Amino acid sequence: MRITRRDVAALRAYLHRRMFRGVFLVFPIPPWRKVTGGTVLLDAAFRLAAHRRFTGRTRADVIRFVARARIRRGPAGPNRLEPGPAEQVIMSVLTGTRPGHLTEWQRAKSLILLNELIDDEHLTATELEDFITEAVRLAAEVRRE
Repeated sequence: MRITRRDVAALRAYLHRRMFRGVFLVFPIPPWRKVTGGTVLLDAAFRLAAHRRFTGRTRADVIRFVARARIRRGPAGPNRLEPGPAEQVIMSVLTGTRPGHLTEWQRAKSLILLNELIDDEHLTATELEDFITEAVRLAAEVRRE
């Protein structure tokens, strides 16, 4: 398993909002037990974004963030966030534990949370490229473990 240029390009396009639906063609949502270069990269990006946003903050900050994200996403549709699973996915990253009994679809929603975390930082294009570079570096470290 390796992280390919295509994996990095897909993450870049997704975070720059140049594609949304197409990201699933490049990052097909595999069973969460199957690890690919793309899933390792997405996981690293999500972990990096969560730690950047919530280090030194409380569970209440996570709850408020998810509430605001849910308001922005709206009450219905495929991009709707469920509060419990969304909070659980973020808290699992911050505490270093595995999320509890979540369905694969609920875990796949971390893609939406990743976008919300990045949007919340209001990064410039250069800062976003720095974030992607750091995510690739983290993914490469995880891959070696």
